[in-house]
Amino acid sequence: MRGPLRGALGLILLAVAGIALMPAALLDRPLAAHTHARVRLTGAAGPWWRGHGVLTSADGAARMAVAWRVMLMPLMTGTLVVELQPSDDDAMPSGTITARRGSVAVRDLRIHAPAALAPAFVTAQKALALGGDVALRAPSFSWHDDRGTGTFDATWRRARAVAGALAVDLGVVSASLAPSGDSLGGNIRNTGGDVALDGTIGERAGTIEVVLALKPTKSAPEAVRAMLPMLGASDGAGGVRLTWRSGH
Repeated sequence: MRGPLRGALGLILLAVAGIALMPAALLDRPLAAHTHARVRLTGAAGPWWRGHGVLTSADGAARMAVAWRVMLMPLMTGTLVVELQPSDDDAMPSGTITARRGSVAVRDLRIHAPAALAPAFVTAQKALALGGDVALRAPSFSWHDDRGTGTFDATWRRARAVAGALAVDLGVVSASLAPSGDSLGGNIRNTGGDVALDGTIGERAGTIEVVLALKPTKSAPEAVRAMLPMLGASDGAGGVRLTWRSGH
């Protein structure tokens, strides 16, 4: 019996080694499937559990380098723990993500990414392009059984929205989200720019909803003033109200 047992053990060890050494490049396929090919993982190197690569939008215009390490021991208990490995210049995401059945938690999450990459993760209007950089911070956030604790804070600097030949300067846009019942909700505002923003942003059942009141500032060019009434219903005070919902 020792011969067959040793052979079986050898096959098991070979299978485990093969899984452990699977290349990180294989993660591109599930990422593409989840984002409907709007985001790809390019230039991936290393094994799947400790690799690095570049998250890239489908057109290649937006890119963000990322490195990660999956803690192997927690996998034995059905828990996925991913440590995002930062770079010296803080350009790469950092923090820890822990996921198990029915719950997810993040700690010390910091992401600095081009705004053009954000719409790639949701169904967005293809005619609208975003410029500037987004910084996302979540010191501690957890979600379990449709209830959560903690906050997400985001700052969009040098914010601009481009539709065709028209570029709208939005200055600095800030948003903060916190759990409320079985959903996430928060406020969104800006300082500076061609348009004053004041509204809410929320997520429920996989759908993101943004409700904004937009009003031209004193420095807004005439082209922006002429464009605003085309976006939504007038508020009777020179501005408009706009509602946007993402797809599932």
